[in-house]
Amino acid sequence: MVASLARFCGFRAKVEPAAANPALSGKRVDVTIRDLLPRAGVVHVDVVTCSVTSKSALRIGSDVVDGAAAAAAAAGKISSHRDLVLSANPDNRFLPWAVEEGGRLGGDA
Repeated sequence: MVASLARFCGFRAKVEPAAANPALSGKRVDVTIRDLLPRAGVVHVDVVTCSVTSKSALRIGSDVVDGAAAAAAAAGKISSHRDLVLSANPDNRFLPWAVEEGGRLGGDA
């Protein structure tokens, strides 16, 4: 869906691209979007789905705070991917696309 939306807007998108910075890690994101940022920067998107009823989500208040599970899932993706993406090119950007099981999108998505 993310790649299709990017292509519809006229950008080049690749699903399951090579690692963002293979010299440091083999971690890959789900989608890369090119031609959106200046200076050859690439948007790296990693999609994560999460349950609002999991024990970890309930511990952070997903039962009373809308979007809490998505926010926590996005934070996890940021901590594991953002620095790798930026180390490959400081003009790159990392976007966690978090979706709760009921369809709520995280703030970054």
